[in-house]
Amino acid sequence: MREKIKDETRFLPVQLTEEERAKLGEDIADLTAEIVEKQARMAADKDRVKVLDGARAQKSETRRRGWEDRTVRCEAFLDGTMYFLVRVDTSEVVETRPATPEERQAVLIPPDSPISADDLRRAVKVATVLDVADRLLAENEPKNPVTDAISDYPSSDPLATHAKKRGKKKE
Repeated sequence: MREKIKDETRFLPVQLTEEERAKLGEDIADLTAEIVEKQARMAADKDRVKVLDGARAQKSETRRRGWEDRTVRCEAFLDGTMYFLVRVDTSEVVETRPATPEERQAVLIPPDSPISADDLRRAVKVATVLDVADRLLAENEPKNPVTDAISDYPSSDPLATHAKKRGKKKE
């Protein structure tokens, strides 16, 4: 006969019941869903860490360099046929180049001008026609040595000087 000397416990294989198997299936599904959720969050966190790291690197480079690109108000000027772009905050010239025909035209017609570009073109055509007509009349005018000698005499009258330069006689 055998005699019991003590109680002991061990981990040994035990057959599962159908209810235990069903419960384990539900637990597996819950754990799988939680893992997928955590992995998605980790991937998003990893992407966020990359973004933060990039921002940190950019700010570090800007600090090291001592300057950054910003939008700064500038004013454009024409000096003859040259275009100058000047910073308003420091008065530094940031661009110098030959002016384009459009920029030179803009000086003739300011944006707030009540005169339209078409009106100005018509006026230029009329002035050109009048200049040509004045030149033709001056070329075909009979020569008079007395009046030519008088007209060559310097005048203190600015209108007479201007008329002489344009080939006209003061009336």
